[in-house]
Amino acid sequence: MTDREIVIRLQAGDQTAFEELYERYSGPMFRSARVLLGNSEDAEDVLQETFVTCYFHIGELERPESVRYWLFRIMRRSAYRLGKKRRAETPDEDINRLRDTAESEEIGPEEHTVSSARLEELLSTLSQKQREVAVLYYLEEMSVPEIAEVLDCFEGTVKSRLFSARKKLKQYLEQENGSTGLPDAAPEPGTREKETGNGFRFSRLTPKKGASV
Repeated sequence: MTDREIVIRLQAGDQTAFEELYERYSGPMFRSARVLLGNSEDAEDVLQETFVTCYFHIGELERPESVRYWLFRIMRRSAYRLGKKRRAETPDEDINRLRDTAESEEIGPEEHTVSSARLEELLSTLSQKQREVAVLYYLEEMSVPEIAEVLDCFEGTVKSRLFSARKKLKQYLEQENGSTGLPDAAPEPGTREKETGNGFRFSRLTPKKGASV
């Protein structure tokens, strides 16, 4: 069943449609929220708030087929509010300890291949704006136009942030390994790293299907 069909049923009052929508998107949204916020507990809170908002405001969604982007937009705003609150509550020494922990973690045996779990850790080192686009691009496999819709910004802005994010990830890996297998020049925004097995290979680049470059 398509997203559009599920949403139309939900807007008509079918409660089972809400359960179907939750089953379809709760997993990916929790994973993205966890990377954005840095822990599972806050990600659970954001996930709950996102679907509560969805339940009470689904009637306002004019394009049922765009529910995925609508949900991620709600999640992103909720994560931003909670993250801002947490930063205000976190003492400087705790922030420094978290940073030191992240910087001391070891890389896997293949220096040019990054597992999904390791990718999440690396994404957490990015700035908030870079992390948002990288999470949607690498974890959710959204195209540049789709990310622009979620973040409500220009495609050029997405490309610029994605370019900066990948450059920083490359530098981070080079510091850990001495070499990442990456080309000397960072790729243009709008290309994606080829996933191999359970890992993300940064040495070969292929255009992302549906991406605007």
